[in-house]
Amino acid sequence: MTKTPVRVVYLTHTLGVGGAEELILNMVTRLPRDRYEPIVCCFEDPPGPIGPEIAAHGISVIPLGIIPGGGARWPGGRSSVSFAACGR
Repeated sequence: MTKTPVRVVYLTHTLGVGGAEELILNMVTRLPRDRYEPIVCCFEDPPGPIGPEIAAHGISVIPLGIIPGGGARWPGGRSSVSFAACGR
């Protein structure tokens, strides 16, 4: 019987160049893919230069488009985000 990999969502403000972003890059690229499916959600859109590096490893990078202190840019004027968007 084959087990379905567990989705692990990493949520971060930005994927600019920095220590926390490098840590996320290192963690998600080293997870055993037979057991885990890493997904990176980022508040900013575009996510920053580390985003394409993560995506190059076949890992989903989902920019949420949330403006710090200004709500979200969602069609229809919604101001909240559903974390279900990270698990698509």
